[in-house]
Parts: sequence; structure tokens; C-alpha cells
Amino acid sequence: MFSDIGFSSADRSKGGLLMAMAGYSLDPDMFIRAKLPFVESKGKRIFLRRENCLIAAFGNGLPPENVSILEIMKAMEDAISKACLTAGLPKLNANAFNNARGWWFELLVAITLWNLRIDHSKSHSKLLVKLPNVGAMKFIDLFETKAHGMLSDLENALQNKGVNLVTSNPDILCVGDLKGIDVTKEALRRYSACTQDCINTVTSAYAKIVGKCRYNSIGFGLALKASTRPDRRLQIPHEGSILKAVNAHLQTRFWDASHQVYYYAATATPITEADVEAFKTAATHSITDVNVKPMPAVDKSFYLKTLSDAETMFKECVSKV
Repeated sequence: MFSDIGFSSADRSKGGLLMAMAGYSLDPDMFIRAKLPFVESKGKRIFLRRENCLIAAFGNGLPPENVSILEIMKAMEDAISKACLTAGLPKLNANAFNNARGWWFELLVAITLWNLRIDHSKSHSKLLVKLPNVGAMKFIDLFETKAHGMLSDLENALQNKGVNLVTSNPDILCVGDLKGIDVTKEALRRYSACTQDCINTVTSAYAKIVGKCRYNSIGFGLALKASTRPDRRLQIPHEGSILKAVNAHLQTRFWDASHQVYYYAATATPITEADVEAFKTAATHSITDVNVKPMPAVDKSFYLKTLSDAETMFKECVSKV
């Protein structure tokens, strides 16, 4: 059974890092000796346990912030592939790594932003939370009863006309002015390693603010994509357009246009001209009213070559809200 493959905590010394002349690498043996399974079998196929892989690699210390994120991903893939070979397991196909890579990127950046928010907590009063897939929760469920009721009315009205309000969740949401919650006293534990507790805390923090966001609580949304292949290039502005349209609807219902919501994108690969052009796509609601200044669906995109680049992004995004 593949579930027996793992490593002991004693073998995690310095995260199993090997800084060889060839570049950044990880020790495959730490996956083989893991107590946590890093792959699982389903019939004749094996799949990555992406969460356990991160714990195996960085459970004793987060990856270095000055190493290319793509190098970190490649080091994980190489080490896991070698571990499978050593353990006599079937070879993992490219799709297994493609699916895991995006999640690894999201989580490592989310942890970095979590720590940055704590480090700079004296200069702002915002909370940054990682949202789950829309199948687990819609971001509109974060709003308090009155605002949520208005959005539910909108959904029902659209459904009566045979139209659906398809809302994708931003990967990261910046919120403030929460009902019954002092954000300056929330989420103050800083993490130095990607432990199970770290992952659980960062990925479930959103649950505490469900039903607590006022109509003007959202500051910005952030899309995190390991790469911007053509389909994602179009998905990002769609997500930004929906978030801004929801905000515009609440502005109308509450008769308060003073609040603006921003949407950003961050990738681990360089931003191309095609990306920039796609991100300039107009937020749909802004071209339906002559009194509204046209605005882009994505306000700015960031290339996060290393995790240290997240600090510049964090400061710029938070400074506008």
C-alpha cells in the first residue's frame, strides 16, 4: 500500500534542503521515510497527496524567500519523482504535478501573506483570508444578513429569468470593518514552517468571517495562478468583473458609492503582453452606465519570481484600501 510511504520528523532537519551547485533541491529520502503518505492509489493510478508533500518538504521551515518559486516547485517534483522510483512506485504523470503545482503556489503565497499581514499589522487594520473553492462556499456568503439577503434577491431574480449568477471565489480576499470582529486582534500567530496546524489555520480562517462582512468590508480580491495559460488568462478578468459587479450592486442597494473594490492577479511566471491585454478587459458593469467611469476587471498584475516579491505586492495592495 502506498499509504505506508513517509518520513519521520527527525529526518526533516532544515526541511531536507540540499543547496547544491546545480541549484535548489530537496532530499527525496524525506518523502520515502515519511509517516505521512505523499501519494495514494486509486485503482491502477496514483495521486499526489499535495498537502502532505508540502509538510514533508517544509514542515521544519518555510522555503527560502530568495529562491525562484519555479525552482522550488521543480525541486519538489524532482524529489517526489525520485522517491517514487526508489520506492518502486508507478511514475507520476504530468497532470498529477500540474494540479498540485497550482495549489502549492497558492498555499505558499497565502502563508507568506498571512505572515506579512502580521508583520505590518500596525500600519493597517485589514484581514487577508484564503478562500476555498466555490463548491465549498460562495464568497457572497461572507456578507452579513442584510447584504447577503440583497445578493440572494439578485440571484433569485436572475434565476427567474433563466440566468445564473456564476461567482468564482478570489483566492485571497482582503476584508475590514467586520461585524462583531476586531480584525486587529485576529489571526496573530505567525508561522515559520508549513505544518499541519499552519495549513489548517490559513485555509480555514475564512470560516470565522462568514456572515460578518458589511456591504463595504471588502478591500480587494487576489487571484493566484502558478501560470497564465490562455484559459486562466480569461478566467482572472472574469473573476474580477464578477467581484466588482457584486460590489456595484451593493453600492446601488445601499445608496453608497464611496467604496471601491480592487482586483489583482499574481503569477509565478513572467507577465506577458497577452496577459496584460487580457487583464485590461473592462469590468462589465462599468460599461453599462454612462455615469460610471470604465474600469479594468484587473487593476494590476504581479510577477512573483520569489516569495520575497510578495511583500511589495502586499504593501501596494493594502495601501489602497
